[in-house]
This record gives sequence, structure tokens and C-alpha cells, in this order.
Amino acid sequence: MLEIPKLEEPDDRYGIDCSRISNFEITKFEEPDGLPDTQTDIPIFSVSNEILNDNLRTFPKKPEKRRRNDTDNDGEEEEDGIEYSKPPRKSSRKYDEWLDAVISRKGQEYRELDTKEKMLAAYPGGALKQDPKNWTSKEAKRHEIFLENQKFDLSRRGIVLISKLCKSELTENEVNRLETVSNSTFTIYDVPGRGGFYKIEIKGSTGPEDVRKACDVIDAFCWHTIEENFRKFGVQQEYWCHIPEKVQRSRDFKEKMLGLIMKTGVRCLTYRKSWAQHNDPIHFYGYPDMLKNAKNALDKIFSDFYHQKIYKIEAKFVGEVMGKSGVNLKEIQRKTNTNIKISNEIAKEGTRDVVIRGDEQCVEKAWMWILKIIEKRKKEEKEKEDVKKFEFSANPFVTEEMEIPLFYVPRILGKRGSKIRQIHEASGANLFFEEFEIKGHKTLKISGTQQKYVDRAVREVEDVMRRCEKYERGR
Repeated sequence: MLEIPKLEEPDDRYGIDCSRISNFEITKFEEPDGLPDTQTDIPIFSVSNEILNDNLRTFPKKPEKRRRNDTDNDGEEEEDGIEYSKPPRKSSRKYDEWLDAVISRKGQEYRELDTKEKMLAAYPGGALKQDPKNWTSKEAKRHEIFLENQKFDLSRRGIVLISKLCKSELTENEVNRLETVSNSTFTIYDVPGRGGFYKIEIKGSTGPEDVRKACDVIDAFCWHTIEENFRKFGVQQEYWCHIPEKVQRSRDFKEKMLGLIMKTGVRCLTYRKSWAQHNDPIHFYGYPDMLKNAKNALDKIFSDFYHQKIYKIEAKFVGEVMGKSGVNLKEIQRKTNTNIKISNEIAKEGTRDVVIRGDEQCVEKAWMWILKIIEKRKKEEKEKEDVKKFEFSANPFVTEEMEIPLFYVPRILGKRGSKIRQIHEASGANLFFEEFEIKGHKTLKISGTQQKYVDRAVREVEDVMRRCEKYERGR
């Protein structure tokens, strides 16, 4: 089977460049009473237990309401939707919406799967033939090319947000100039009911380098407009940002954003119904110097999140590092504000990879903590070995083996082991038979702290065997 690279889910569904994910916006500041009704002034550090649970089986068409059947117990209303299991006719107006919903859901499933066969089977095009093992070489090659094209297409896409005022300054000639400079194409979308901002989708011509360049030129244009607007009106400006979902879900994101607000003095707003949504943009109000400080602080948050180091530890120390039920690892993550993952694969050298992500200083602190745990474990093992060596040197054991015919085994053991206990007490040596017999014999192992104890036990056993033999001859 051909090896197909796994595509990573983009942070914003458009393959956004993580190093340049936001842009400054320009708009005249309004007091809270003058803001749109859809806007909600929520502190950045507020947390709600309400979690948005999207129904993947339906695709909402309109906010229209319809009543349930009369057979239902209650008369509650639910949103009208398009079910995947019942596709509309191709000539229907709803067919395109249904198809977009299916592709979106399949794309999400595709990115969450980890094996090549499952990815090919789940993604649109592969779903026509659910078992990739039955594919011909031509079909496998076609899907390999398809996935490579998808990977390249995602790598040259990005997204930035701009306000209405910035959109009004972004004339057609200015758009053409920015596209020429960045070697990219821009598609501008209006996002209604969200406080009035626009979304610019960037598509580079050659690769991710074009996306980064496009973000730079748009950023420079927006900063120029911010400064011009501030010189004219002297009012606070607006800064929009689209923070990737996995950054917002990080361990200390809310604490860092709270520190950003307190340090820079900006006012933070969000349009989401719940902080747990992680999918709506966040923006700030403030003067240009305040927004610059906020931008630098955000860049630091992003760099801390995407900064990671890979270390190697011996596989036998993984359990000690993790602790019972992962207690040690959780404590290290909590006290160092890092994210630590230990791979399940063991290398040929007997090591496992430890991936630590976070601020550079925090990463080093977490690694030093892990090293202390390992060194402590090594010290304990060394002390145990020293104790064993001391005991062995103080009490060296001498062991001898005797091959005893099966006829004499019950005579040496005695009734309920009485005879072998008697020999042990008389000689001071330990005696025991091995479980399995070999060619009509059983091995008797005799061990003691001194050779004389072992020799005496051997003489006692031989004496028992002679007496038994003499008794048999006299019969």
C-alpha cells in the first residue's frame, strides 16, 4: 500500500498561518450602548459551563421554526435542518447546501482519523469505495495524488479579519496592489451580525510563503489606517484577532489573556455565547500604543504555545515520571505551565520521546524536574544494588546439586517433610527438590552460608540413601 501523508487539521478551517493569524482593524470607538445588539461585552477571563453541542447529523438552513409532530409529548419547537440520510433532489435548491454539509463533516472525520486506509475511505472520493484494500493500483495512485493536492492547497491558505472602516479604505486598486505584492489572491466575505467585520481569505500561488507575505502587507496597511484614523479623530481604535481553537483550549490561555488585559489596559470583547465555543473572534478596544503592546503580548502567547522540544528518556523510567494515574506528570504540567506528552513507541535504543510544549523557560524547568525524578530513581536503584552486594559478601551462599533416583525421593522427604526438615536442622543448610524429573531422577539443591553446612547436609542425604539400600537388600 502506498504511504500517504496525514493532513493536519488547520487551526481555522482555512489553513491559517499560526505566526500571523490576526490583523488590526480600524473603526470609530462607540460606547457600549451604541454597540450592535448582537455584541456581548464578556470579560476575557469569564468562564461558562455551557458547552456548544453541534448536531453533526443536521445542517441548519434558516432560523425558521417548525413544530414537532402531534405524537410528541411536548410542544417544543426545533430548528429546521437538512438530514444527511435524506439527500434532496439534485435539481433542488437545498442540494448544494446539503452537499457542502456532507463535505464539511467528511473533511472533519478525515482529519481526525490516523490511518491511511481510514483517511482514504472517509474523505469524499474515497467514501465511494469504503474498503481501500480492494482498490486497484490506479485507484490508489489517484487518491494519493488527491491527498497530496489537498495538503498543498491547505498549506497555501490563510485568513485575516478587518473592520468595516478598514474595508471601506481597501479599494479595488489597493486590493490589486496588495495581491500583486504578495503573489496571492484575496476573497473578502462579509460577516453580518458580529459587530461588523469582514473576513479576508488568502490563497497563495506557490505555498505558505505567499500567505505569510500577504499577512504582512495587510498588517502594514491596517496599521497605517489605524494611525491615520487616530490622528484625525483621536479616538480609540479596534483590534480584531482570530485565535486558533487549540490555542484557546490550552491550559493557561485564560490566565495569560487576563494578564494581557491588565498589563496593556485594552478592553476585550467577544461575541460568543459561551467561552467554551472557541470559534468566534475576539477583539480589543484601545489607543494605538495599547494595541501594539497587546499585539506583542499575543505574539508571545502564540510563540509560547507553538514552542516545543523533544527529549529522550529510558523506557524503564516512564512509569516513575508519570506516577500513579499520571499524578507526577499532571503536577509538573500544572506547576510549569507546560503541556507534556510521552510517546508510546520505544526506540531501538530503549528510549521514549518526551514532547514538552510551552514557554522556553517553562520547558527547561519541566525538563529539569523530570531529570530530578529520574536521578532520584537511579540513586535508589544504586543503593539497592549496594545493599545486595554487601549482603552477598557478608553471607556468601554455597550451592551444590545432587541427582536423586525417584525411589529415594520420598525417603529423603519423610512423612509430611519430616526427614528433610530434620536434615536442615542438623546441618544448617537449605534443601529442596526441583519440580520436574529428568530420566528417573530429581535434582536436590543444597545451599548454605558455609561449605561445611552443605557438606554435612550431603553426608546426611547419602546416609539416608545407604540405609534405605541396606534395608532393601536385607528384605
